[in-house]
Amino acid sequence: MITSRKNDYMKKLFTVLLLFVTASAFCQEKYKGVLPLEGDKVVYTEDVKVPDMSKAEIFRRARRWFVLMYKSPDQVLKLNDEATGELIARGFGEAVTPDKKKIDQLRVLLHTETQFDAKESGYHIKVGNLYVQRSLSDPNKPIQEFKRFPEKNLIRTLEACDQKVKANMASLNKYILTEQFDQ
Repeated sequence: MITSRKNDYMKKLFTVLLLFVTASAFCQEKYKGVLPLEGDKVVYTEDVKVPDMSKAEIFRRARRWFVLMYKSPDQVLKLNDEATGELIARGFGEAVTPDKKKIDQLRVLLHTETQFDAKESGYHIKVGNLYVQRSLSDPNKPIQEFKRFPEKNLIRTLEACDQKVKANMASLNKYILTEQFDQ
């Protein structure tokens, strides 16, 4: 009887592990191991400590960065609450695959939503709701539904989008710390 319970337990454990591995493999296949996932969504998050800076100063610098980055802050900033320290911005920029010869570059417009939460001595950044367009005349699609052929071009495009988001986050972090703007 103990062996039977142990076998049942092992079967259940094996089934759960198999489901987990299958789900992980699906996500890896869908996103090619390039983009960070939170559930089935592409999401970038970062918590940054700034020991000697007030919440108000962090918020002021972050808002200034969005103004410098997107040129039309009234259209980009969807939430701008100094009291809570929250900013939500929706903007887009061009993501370009690296190519030394510039012959085989792939370009897309990458739309993102950035949530910024200033706190005393730090802040939290969350970038999500990624959409991609091949050009301004094409409809934008969630990055999870974006397709490009051959397969290597999809991977290169996802890598370019990943680099663009990370570069924007690094630029924001640098501006908050130094007030030096990198675009």
